[in-house]
Amino acid sequence: MAELRLPARVASARRYLRLYAYFARYSLVREMSFRLHFALRFVTHVGWIGLYLGFFEVLFLHARRVGEWDKYPYLLFQGSYLVLNSVVNGLFLNNAIDLADRIRTGDLDTALVQPVDEQFLLLCRRVDWALFPQVLIGAILILRAATHLPEPWTPLDGLAYAVLMGVAVVILYSCAVLLASTAFWLATRDGLFDVWFVFMEVARVPSDTLTANPSLLPLRVALFCAFPVLVAVNVPARLGARLLGNPWEIGFFFLTAAGSLIAARWVFRRGLASYQSAGG
Repeated sequence: MAELRLPARVASARRYLRLYAYFARYSLVREMSFRLHFALRFVTHVGWIGLYLGFFEVLFLHARRVGEWDKYPYLLFQGSYLVLNSVVNGLFLNNAIDLADRIRTGDLDTALVQPVDEQFLLLCRRVDWALFPQVLIGAILILRAATHLPEPWTPLDGLAYAVLMGVAVVILYSCAVLLASTAFWLATRDGLFDVWFVFMEVARVPSDTLTANPSLLPLRVALFCAFPVLVAVNVPARLGARLLGNPWEIGFFFLTAAGSLIAARWVFRRGLASYQSAGG
């Protein structure tokens, strides 16, 4: 009987999925080797979220809305931000920072000789499991908000929101890769990822609140176009909160994701071609 062979692309995808599962399992085993440290980080993240939710409740004791956002739509926005920030930080950000360090020290040699795509190996090899509670709590906030909206979600609404959240992860992943790849041409990464944290803190606020002050217009343009973190957070949340006024925003959202992913891949490959290893 002839051996059944999978198409090459399917076999390659399965190989990468198995490899990623191994990376995730190894990261968890490593975390469990220092259980007290892992537990302290876990408790710290949960405590920080508790304080933030307390601030949220106090805010809406004194204000009926923030910009266009009533209480539960705003809770949906914050849950969306929390999930996206935690997923991207947990899956990719530490790897991006490590990539920038490896470039700076000329220590990419071991990755370049492996029989696997370099971008996948360098950007997906570590998972920060201590951020899992943030993802879980963010998902709970989203579900709570969705059931208290004037028009509760239908299953189709939930599916559309989940798809847009997946696309948002692609945009933020691409931004992280672009930021890390600049280290191929910079002498140092000092302050490089401070830009990431500043922009993500700004993305915690709905974009329409930035239009009230004309002096913030350059920042809004930069966050939407040059470094589209506002797009990544705002579009899924606005769709879920029934505040997405124009269907063209969805098209722009998908184009942003495709453009960001292509740009990140191109810049990474160009940087890799110019890389000089530790041995010259």
